[in-house]
Amino acid sequence: MAAFGRAVSALVGAAADVFYRRRVLAGAVPPRGPVLLVANHPNGLLDPVLVQQAARRRVRMLAKAPLFSMPGISLLVRALDCLPVFRAKDGADTTQNAETFRAVEQALVDSDCVLIFPEGISHDEPQLQPLKTGAARMALGAVARGAGELLIVPVGLTYADKLRFRSTAAVEVGRPLRVQDFAAATSDEEDQRTAARALTGAIHDALRAVTVNVESWEDVALLDAVDAVWRQDDPERTRRIKQLADGVARLRGCAPEALDDVRARLAAWVDALAAAGLTPRDVARDGLAAASHRQRLGVAARQIGAAFVALPLAAGGAAFWATPFWAVHGVWRAMRPERDVGATVKVIAGVVFFPLWYVGAVALTASATGLAWGALLALVAPGAGLTTRHYLRRRAFVLRALGGALRLRLKGRALTDLLDERDALCRTFDELAVLAEDRAGLPAGKAGAQADEREGGSGNRAATAGV
Repeated sequence: MAAFGRAVSALVGAAADVFYRRRVLAGAVPPRGPVLLVANHPNGLLDPVLVQQAARRRVRMLAKAPLFSMPGISLLVRALDCLPVFRAKDGADTTQNAETFRAVEQALVDSDCVLIFPEGISHDEPQLQPLKTGAARMALGAVARGAGELLIVPVGLTYADKLRFRSTAAVEVGRPLRVQDFAAATSDEEDQRTAARALTGAIHDALRAVTVNVESWEDVALLDAVDAVWRQDDPERTRRIKQLADGVARLRGCAPEALDDVRARLAAWVDALAAAGLTPRDVARDGLAAASHRQRLGVAARQIGAAFVALPLAAGGAAFWATPFWAVHGVWRAMRPERDVGATVKVIAGVVFFPLWYVGAVALTASATGLAWGALLALVAPGAGLTTRHYLRRRAFVLRALGGALRLRLKGRALTDLLDERDALCRTFDELAVLAEDRAGLPAGKAGAQADEREGGSGNRAATAGV
């Protein structure tokens, strides 16, 4: 069973790495010793898969009890040696959790690595949900039973667009918490409850440090707009968005009126861009607006040429993979899953349909036309599929570039007004950066960006500002 579990884990991990562009931003899970991993939970069964991939060691996981009776899913959770969690909201007898607690504590005493999602639910909210105390109580119980060097390691998961194939999934491993520091004086039940609350608070803070937290999804769109026109130094988008979100949280406490004002201005500016058929990235300083009309058309022409070259392979890939693609889409449409489990349904269905189609098509081709043709199809088909995906993305880019080039050519005074408002907003972002960093306790001198020599605008800030 252990070998089967490893095989299933490897297969699902490989499928997740095909579906997402996985990036580990920082940190590493200790390779040995007792570790309790705690992670946010925005994406169903794919969250533990990504944590397992990043951990690079065997991880035992907790899963809600209903998963152990679901067709297909039950095979997966049992193969991965998951432990059941019984929840009142599922109609389960929660007294059964005592055995789960003992199993987790023993695993940690044995120097295993265990993963738990302390929010207690998978969700589609744009911020961390209130934490349960279960993770803290398990950790303290394990230390009491002899896991003295136990570390709690926070893992943050951030998805650029969790339902979209080949979108980015960022994993950040935070600084570990030493459980022994919270278990020093737990002689009676009241002490234990106090320690559990304190440790839960520390876990919450540690998870917020590695996750993006905003009040609404509308704020995420606005932060994307800020990121487009007000560049920070960090090349990784997820970290930039997190820095902006943290700045928003600080401004909400120290300058709420200024925050509301700039949010309203930014939203109006984004709406005006949309009415003109443009996006914030079109009018960024390195976007379409920064190029001459000839340069814009030149970029579009080069992309069109590349698209014609790739067309035969992309068309072949589309024809070959259409059947499993639409089969997966059909399963997803039929199940109509919630957003937090939509990608899980797609990946699990893909693990079934794509390999079956691939193996069947190659075998049938080899049988009908000879081994050489079957081997050729086996080699070409995966690359053709990826070329199809890249081709479709390039086609969308070309169409947007052409449309944007023409719209920018025709806007005249309206475009000038939009660019002036962009510069005015950037100056406001600079001012708010100082407030946000003062709130964070940083020297005001570090808050400022070095002023660029840019027309009518001020310099970009490389830090913790927000909208």
